[in-house]
Amino acid sequence: MTTPIYISKKLEKLVSKYVSQPTIESISKLGKWNGTVFYVNRKKCWLIVNAETKFSLIIPDLKASDIKNFQNVFLDNLYSQFIYENIILDFKELKKYIGEINILPTDGDRKTIGTQNYYLENIEYWKYEYGTFENMPFRDIAKRLNFTPTEVFKWKNPREVMITKIKTCA
Repeated sequence: MTTPIYISKKLEKLVSKYVSQPTIESISKLGKWNGTVFYVNRKKCWLIVNAETKFSLIIPDLKASDIKNFQNVFLDNLYSQFIYENIILDFKELKKYIGEINILPTDGDRKTIGTQNYYLENIEYWKYEYGTFENMPFRDIAKRLNFTPTEVFKWKNPREVMITKIKTCA
């Protein structure tokens, strides 16, 4: 099983040598994700959103050298976000649900891209509130995004939808 992460064209320009061609046979239990880049004090940060649950993950200050080990970076950050939001899941289970990660060019998923753009607007506001990169509480910001109810899910928040998704995977 593989977890596809479709990245924006802007992000693709930064990590082009790590982008593979879409040949996914079996998508992982947590489904596909979409990633984009934003900057805080000229440091690259990734916003990765699950296409099905709209659960968001922020990976701050991701350098090109970290992309070689992206599998572990993604898993560690996702697991840390789950812990921060009190989503109970064993790391080994998470690893099994994710499988192997493939970074792919954009799939043009308009709903998820729209969600990302909405999240980026909120992040832009918080950038002014917190000022510097060092002051940005990235886990807390992602938690705020994940606790925002949405009409798409009948006013449930992405965290609740992700918990339901995890329960169906078990």
